[in-house]
Amino acid sequence: STRIIENAYYRVTVNQNGDISSVVAKTVKTGQELLSAPSRLELRTDWGGEWPPWEIHYESCKATPTFVGGTPTITVAENGPARVSLKVTRTSGSSQFTQYIRLGAGDAGKRVDVYNEVNWLTTGTLLKAGFPVTSSNPNATWDLGIGTIQRPNMTTDRYEVPGQQWADMTSEDNSFGVSIL
Repeated sequence: STRIIENAYYRVTVNQNGDISSVVAKTVKTGQELLSAPSRLELRTDWGGEWPPWEIHYESCKATPTFVGGTPTITVAENGPARVSLKVTRTSGSSQFTQYIRLGAGDAGKRVDVYNEVNWLTTGTLLKAGFPVTSSNPNATWDLGIGTIQRPNMTTDRYEVPGQQWADMTSEDNSFGVSIL
């Protein structure tokens, strides 16, 4: 069954698969949905070969991923005046995944926190937390630690960006956006 947590700024829905299926920003455009599809943990093939393990190949980025599956256990981890959170645990393959989806109260509630604990035992595979957003722009903005850079999304020669702490996808009309920290 689905679970919902909510504060003054967001309503977050976790579906029966344990994925975040909806994030509604209550203060933007009277209930703007921020996700175009569920946020899922993606498993992608690690091509390996002649490059170092941290080299991510464009073919892996554009290929259709498989997703962390398994039967989720969804429980309420916190339900207090300062914060509410859901805990989602799953086993997929030989790896274990625990996600905490949290909303704070007051000014701390102006963001959705997703904290991942992973016992990674799956070889030859990359793990990516996917956040398909509804804001649309041909460019994304990335933090470089000493400034920012804008790059086109998913081009063959500029698909890796040395982002330090965040990436932002603000809609082309600047009406709303999503930042991943």
